[in-house]
Amino acid sequence: MMNTMFPMEGTRQASVLADAIDDFRPALATWRQGEGWAAYETRFVSMDYRAGELALQYDPSEQGTPEILDGQEVCVSFRRGRGRCAFDTVVLGRGRAPIGDAEIVSTIRLEYPEELCDLQRRTHYRQQVPAADPVRVKLSIASGNTSTVTDAHGSLLDVSPVGMGVGLTEGTTVLVDAGAVADCTLYTQHSSSPIHVRARVCSRTNMSDGRVRLGLQFVDNGEAVGAQADLNRLLARVRT
Repeated sequence: MMNTMFPMEGTRQASVLADAIDDFRPALATWRQGEGWAAYETRFVSMDYRAGELALQYDPSEQGTPEILDGQEVCVSFRRGRGRCAFDTVVLGRGRAPIGDAEIVSTIRLEYPEELCDLQRRTHYRQQVPAADPVRVKLSIASGNTSTVTDAHGSLLDVSPVGMGVGLTEGTTVLVDAGAVADCTLYTQHSSSPIHVRARVCSRTNMSDGRVRLGLQFVDNGEAVGAQADLNRLLARVRT
């Protein structure tokens, strides 16, 4: 089983991060180091909304502390109730900040995350689609019980054997709610024939760039089975 990230709505994200700061919540920071990964147990310390920063405790003088450099991409995860949340960010620099009334600790300053996600256990990772290899997507959605079909357009953000994330084109006015079923057409640069698959909208979240992200799960029908080979080829390409 693997963790899958489900983005939070913006207002909920701000509330969850504020709670983590107020509680000095323990967290785990992980980042690439050489050919492997480094991990550091830390805690939230402070947040500066105006500067777009937050701070985690980090003391490089402690024995065994892995080195982290400015500009390093970092994943931070922490518990919230019975679940776990995570976000990706970038190290801006070092600092010092108070915890409580007296203690001053060393910190790393991090860019305020664009997206905070709930982690859920799933059987597949969603593979990110490289910006240099875009895949256009058209979603054809029936309006209620009528025969009217509305098209929405966007780009493929990520994909797995069981679902995908689509960023709707900025300015799209088509209202797509969770639970809607769409006939999806994926246009790849490496094939003259598009991929056709049916999928159900599972989530709808606002992205930092103003677009809307739809999380979709493929509907298990004959069309999905027929498109599986095409999807496997697409997955193999975006993984390289």
